[in-house]
Parts: sequence; C-alpha cells; structure tokens
Amino acid sequence: MKYTVSPVVRISVRVKDQSHLQKLIDSLDKLRKTDPLAVISHTDEGEHIIAGSGELHVEILYNDLCDLAGVDVIKDDPIVSYMETINTKSSEQCLAKSPNKHNRLLMTAEPIDDKLVLLIEKEDIFPSQDVKARAKILVTD
Repeated sequence: MKYTVSPVVRISVRVKDQSHLQKLIDSLDKLRKTDPLAVISHTDEGEHIIAGSGELHVEILYNDLCDLAGVDVIKDDPIVSYMETINTKSSEQCLAKSPNKHNRLLMTAEPIDDKLVLLIEKEDIFPSQDVKARAKILVTD
C-alpha cells in the first residue's frame, strides 16, 4: 500500500547511557515495522531521527519507542520541514542581475514534470549523487 502523506515533523533521539545504544537501535527497527507512515533514519554522525506526519504522530512514536526500548530515551525539540509547491506556470518573469550588473537572468516558475517527481521519489536522483551521473539520468530520462 502506498501512502501519500510525507513526514513533516522530525525529532532526534538518543539514550542517556551509551551502553543501551543497541536497545535503542533495535527498538527503532521494531518501530519502523509497526508504523508504515513513520520514517526512521540514522545519519553518518550517529544521530537517530524519527519523522512523522505531525507533532502528535511523532509524540506517539516517541512514547512507543520508550515503551519498546525500556531505557531512558532523550528527544530533541521537533523540527518542521517547510515545503512549497506550485500548480501552474507563473504569469510573471523574475529578473536577477549578476553582482557586476553585466549579466541578466530571466526566470519563470512551473511545476516539475511527473517523470522527474517519480525519479526523485524512487531515489534514482538524489542531492548527494555524482553530478555527472545525475545529469546523464536527467538527459536520458
């Protein structure tokens, strides 16, 4: 089943005592399996992120995590992702000038093509990807 709700609110969690870190990781894996809308991720810096569709959803996930882990889990303040979208092509052109005033750039905003959206959702295209590899995919697909 595919859900169209994307995670908007994120919190970072950690344990008080580092000897209980494995319990936290195991509990996060269980939490990932129980809630299909929750997004659990681990960063390279060792940060554990819980993301949900709203503040109440994240609070419920945190409480479930505390029950599953059975250890003291510390959470950071929630972070809300802000995203905008457009539905139609803009009617106005925006003008940007270079610092030396010799170059002008005219732009209009328009929605992203559905094929590109699918490539991003499937993670065929992602920000840390090699620039040449991403350009090749964009040109061919």
